[in-house]
Amino acid sequence: MNLNIDQESRLPLPTTIYRILGDETKRLSTDISTAQAITFNFRDPTYTAENGGFHPVEIRLEQIDGRWKMIYITDFQFVGFPFPELIKAIDVCFGTGRLFQFGLQVLAKFQMREVFELFIRNFITYYELGAYEVDISIER
Repeated sequence: MNLNIDQESRLPLPTTIYRILGDETKRLSTDISTAQAITFNFRDPTYTAENGGFHPVEIRLEQIDGRWKMIYITDFQFVGFPFPELIKAIDVCFGTGRLFQFGLQVLAKFQMREVFELFIRNFITYYELGAYEVDISIER
């Protein structure tokens, strides 16, 4: 099944992201053509609050009129001591074209773009290094 993702967005992504998501869905043994949403969870199994590692990343797509739309990309990290919690460190909403970064006020557009581009570049690099195990959830 070809993952036909609408690549028009307020926050453009490199084509590598679409290739990664397409490659991951090819590993599925189920048909996604009737799915309403797909959520990709990229996790470093060694990531802990104590030792660090690669932050978990979640990407959600929803199918609208036969095309997949990017809904969000979220990067999570542990914060707090002595009882760390996994929180949203960076949350990108494609519907609004906004980016939230934990601990910061609203970012100017040029700052947001810089944070977004660095985050996406790092994610792609970590994926290509084999840092993540990928789990895919399908909603019908």
